[in-house]
Amino acid sequence: MSFATVGRLAPAPASPRAYRSDWPLYRRWVLANGWSECVGLSAIGVLGWWVMRLTGEPSSVVAILGTALLAVTGGMLFEGILVGSAQARVLRARDPEFRSGHWILATAIGAGVAWLLGMVPSTAMALAGPSAAGTPPAWLGGPVQYLLAAAMGLVLGPILGIPQMVVLRRYAPRASRWVLANALAWAVGMPVVFLGAGFVPNETNASAAVVIVGLTCFAAGIAVGAVHGLILIKLLSAPVAVAAPSVR
Repeated sequence: MSFATVGRLAPAPASPRAYRSDWPLYRRWVLANGWSECVGLSAIGVLGWWVMRLTGEPSSVVAILGTALLAVTGGMLFEGILVGSAQARVLRARDPEFRSGHWILATAIGAGVAWLLGMVPSTAMALAGPSAAGTPPAWLGGPVQYLLAAAMGLVLGPILGIPQMVVLRRYAPRASRWVLANALAWAVGMPVVFLGAGFVPNETNASAAVVIVGLTCFAAGIAVGAVHGLILIKLLSAPVAVAAPSVR
């Protein structure tokens, strides 16, 4: 189904053959999410590392809040715009009338809000002082941290999906399912991020850290795209009910 048909003509119900034709779209979607998350998240990590090297560990209120603001801005600019652009390119290849600018803006807004909410716990702990940060209890290690990461994805995923859903509902029926798709996708993707972070060396081995971070972000992007990409092709292949024109 073309995006342009929504609100214009009702296509025939999707046949298995038509559904299979969406798999090239799915493969492009997954790859686009993989490379864009790799570049976007890695850029945020490099920016944070560079700032820490220049200024050291933030200790004052201004420095802590500034670091959080930098992370939110980086999430909006690097991850939001880059991922939104990569996704929009795939969607526009399906329908030249798809408004890429709206999708990119929605993705950037969603990423900025998600990063803002995600930075609240660590920023609050930093403002409370070293005694609040302390050493995490032993039970937070192992499988529990990955369960918490999945829970974080379930919460922050919809934040990313809601602005995109507003754009997507112009082109596909039942677009509200896109919010659930992002929740499920990031519930899978966030544990991948946490898992990869555990392999980053503590030593100042910058080259190894860059490789591990890049591979981790790529794997997380692939995982996220693989999950919500399945729901995307179902949304786009669903038949549209269009009211019959009135007769005067």
